[in-house]
Amino acid sequence: MAGFSLRRDPNVTEYRTVRVASQAYTLGDAVMLDRTSDAIDVVPATASSTTTNIYGVAVETVASTATSLLIAVVTP
Repeated sequence: MAGFSLRRDPNVTEYRTVRVASQAYTLGDAVMLDRTSDAIDVVPATASSTTTNIYGVAVETVASTATSLLIAVVTP
């Protein structure tokens, strides 16, 4: 999701390491929970994602060979 970035968080930011599969991520990419596979936790958010499905924001850049990703969890 191009152009998405975390500006600030009025609450304490929670960071989590989540499982990903065959997808490169860049710092600032939005991710949403994957509800179809038990092997991965998140998938990239797309233009058709709704804000209620956004789970977090990538806080690191990883290659498509990575199996985990550090994210900042989005709070309501």
